[in-house]
Amino acid sequence: MGLHCMVSRPPPGSWGRAWRLFGCQAAESEGTNVERAGSPNGRHDPPKVLIVDDNDDILHILRLLFELEGYEVVGEAANGIEASVNAMKHQPDFIVLDYVMPRLDGEGAAEILRCLVPDARIVVFSAALDRKPHWADAFLNKDRIGEVVPLLNSLLATSVVGS
Repeated sequence: MGLHCMVSRPPPGSWGRAWRLFGCQAAESEGTNVERAGSPNGRHDPPKVLIVDDNDDILHILRLLFELEGYEVVGEAANGIEASVNAMKHQPDFIVLDYVMPRLDGEGAAEILRCLVPDARIVVFSAALDRKPHWADAFLNKDRIGEVVPLLNSLLATSVVGS
């Protein structure tokens, strides 16, 4: 059974905040501008990345790699639940997502994240998988950590050319 996403504005009234916490939020519902040139959504500022992994060393290394290449790391999460909260708050362009995590694994998180941030590109970064799962935009095995930035760069180039 799939997650049903509502992507319209929240209705007026007292339960609008709850809708935003548990439903999907369209970028325009709170006046968020997601049109920028130079990133997947046409923005001029650096592309935003959310890193989701339960290994602190991986989080640290990925943050360093992305920041050295000019990406803005907007959040780190140790599981899919934390990732969902971060994604709602920061609306990242890219989500680098581990597969095996406590509380909510990568596949379950991806389903929720697709609802919360439909334009974000999900890159599975996992040692447990050997190919791209159907729910991801790209895949990279953790043995190939040095290729993660070039992978995002190629996804960025593809999305900018296609816009």
